Amino acid sequence: MGTLDSNSSTQTHSSVTEFNPLDPEEFRTQAHQMVDFIADYYKNIESYPVLSQVEPGYLRSHLPENAPYFPESLDTIMKDVQNHIVPGMTHWLSPNFFAFFPATVSSAAFLGEMLCNCFNSVGFNWLASPAMTELEMIVMDWLANILKLPQCFMFSGTGGGVIQGTTSEAILCTLIAARDRKLENIGVDNIGRLVVYCSDQTHSTYTKACKVAGIFPCNIRAVQTSVESDFALSPVILRRVIEADVAAGLVPLFLCATVGTTSTTAVDPISQLAELADEFDIWLHVDAAYGGSACICPEFRQYFDGIEQANSLSLSPHKWLLSYLDCCCMWVKEPNVLVKALSTNPEYLRNKRSEHGSVVDYKDWQIGTGRKFKSLRLWLVMRIYGVANLQSHIRSDVRMAKMFEGFVRSDSKFEIVVPRHFSLVCFRFNPDKEYEPAYTELLNKKLLDSVNSTGRVYMTHTIAGGIYMLRFAVGATFTEDKHVISAWKLIKKSADALLKRSYSYYTTIWEKLTSESQMQDAATSVGATNISTSSRTNAPPTMAPTEKSEKFTGIDFKRWNYILSGLQNDLYNIYSGNKTSKELWGALEQKYQIEDAGIKKFLVAQFLNFKMIDNKSVVSQVQELQVIIHDLLAEGLIVNNAFLVATIVEKLPPLWKEFKNYLKHECKEMTVEDLIVRLRIEEDNKVAERRSKGNSAINGAHIVEDNQNNSKKGKKAEQGSYQPRRNSRKNSPQIVVPRRKVRKRIKQI
Repeated sequence: MGTLDSNSSTQTHSSVTEFNPLDPEEFRTQAHQMVDFIADYYKNIESYPVLSQVEPGYLRSHLPENAPYFPESLDTIMKDVQNHIVPGMTHWLSPNFFAFFPATVSSAAFLGEMLCNCFNSVGFNWLASPAMTELEMIVMDWLANILKLPQCFMFSGTGGGVIQGTTSEAILCTLIAARDRKLENIGVDNIGRLVVYCSDQTHSTYTKACKVAGIFPCNIRAVQTSVESDFALSPVILRRVIEADVAAGLVPLFLCATVGTTSTTAVDPISQLAELADEFDIWLHVDAAYGGSACICPEFRQYFDGIEQANSLSLSPHKWLLSYLDCCCMWVKEPNVLVKALSTNPEYLRNKRSEHGSVVDYKDWQIGTGRKFKSLRLWLVMRIYGVANLQSHIRSDVRMAKMFEGFVRSDSKFEIVVPRHFSLVCFRFNPDKEYEPAYTELLNKKLLDSVNSTGRVYMTHTIAGGIYMLRFAVGATFTEDKHVISAWKLIKKSADALLKRSYSYYTTIWEKLTSESQMQDAATSVGATNISTSSRTNAPPTMAPTEKSEKFTGIDFKRWNYILSGLQNDLYNIYSGNKTSKELWGALEQKYQIEDAGIKKFLVAQFLNFKMIDNKSVVSQVQELQVIIHDLLAEGLIVNNAFLVATIVEKLPPLWKEFKNYLKHECKEMTVEDLIVRLRIEEDNKVAERRSKGNSAINGAHIVEDNQNNSKKGKKAEQGSYQPRRNSRKNSPQIVVPRRKVRKRIKQI
């Protein structure tokens, strides 16, 4: 047995100071330093490439092979974070991140996470931390009430909820509960007969959870959807599948319906599927991980119609309710079924409260035992922002997605593939509707690569129903209108460059083949001269001029065939009649030159003839006009900013006459963005005023007061001193808006 060198041991002990892993004052100093780093990162996040540009394995060459034996300063570590970690990050919080459903953040949730780590509770049962358990129960009922869920899902009723880490865990827990309940009736030996159902658009984690729960892979039914049904699960087709399984002696167990699928945000018809599930005694789970958060707004609550018939429901506030990862809320109608399937009761966890059944032990509602104080994040988000601001946050993202959808629809080279339900837009680049599907897919792949390679925007793609499409998901906390507009400009610019490269490709081919033709003609001429000199008596008869022009020489046929082979079928049929490669290329060149000039004339005419109307949102009409302006700029037509502002003001609809006159006399120079902000504020105020008048008409007590106010406004109008309407909210409750949502109000309008 070896011995430790005494000198080395003495040196080691003398080099290490007394160890205190949590000194309050040192923590205070280092925490301030860390908060400064985080705040600066958020402030400058737009300056980083959205998609990381590093290669696999990059980090190993920058860090040592072994952990340090002696401590290092926080300053040294933070330099490594800035120099080596940040460059390897894909920045999910970037305002230009449009790839996946967002992982939203907020100051309130960050503070909640700090408190969670401060207490560091491991709340596996009520006794381990009573406040932790009871706050989670309260928060789950709060959120259920906001979503208008029935009492059968709440602790205040007959159900209850729990915060899981992810949707995967929520599905696995409910699947196990459904499985054990079914096996009690048919026997454990019949587990191989259990069948589960979903659509081919259900999240891939569902199949994984089924396998973990012991469902045979051959008994997992992914029912095919189609673009005709907007990729929603068809109850008619599902019925046929279930009936076939029952006829084969199998036992239907579990159905997962989705509100907002990952690929296209398709919404399955819960009510109709619930009736089918009830008929065949199937556990119905509703996965609303993404779309469920939108249902806090009354206008989206329709997507939860029939939810009272489901057995369980899950949604992920970390996707859209500003709560940071990881936070998935799950509700069940019958908690006793879930607890029976997942309960563990070792001797060291036994206590009187739990054994009497008077408390909730959340260890029996999840796969693991230990758990964090996650409810603090949701609690702070709800209290600091309130329901009003959470609804405003959802609506803002949907509005920006709707704006992007408008951009796509306004350009004939693009198309919307499936209807937009929330804040995801599925579209594709399709400049010619007669293109073969494979070629259209190739164009979109190239477009996606081109956009993402810039580092300025990050999008993803999906394939649904055999259709390759691009996904533009709005929702990152810092995203504003200007980022959506900028992203669209980049997409259009990349698409135009893609088309021009295709045109340039054919030009290069032509030049190359022309050069080859000249060389071949020279060689043919020399060869012919030598042959005629050496053996004139055996020379073939000369071809008549008319006969020679009707046939291809070898190289000309090669050119002609080379060009035609690159054309789509419709163009091939039109241009294959040209008898020489020169004629063919001339015809194609004329087509595209005329088309290019025609586009510019069309865009100018479209810009000049654009008119705004009163029965449509002015801001949305201005955005349509911006798309035309972007097209003009892309074609190289320079438009002065002052001219644009004046044009937009002049095109305002008749009911905006007073505000138009006011803007015309505005001395301060404005950008188009400044003008849009003013128009949005004015439009919001007009809407608020109309609502106020509507309420006054209903409430007779305010009629006299309204008439007096209107008469005063009329006198002001007669005096010719127009004052823009201010949003009068002095008597309304204060609303705290997350930082990115605060619009800079104009001090003087």
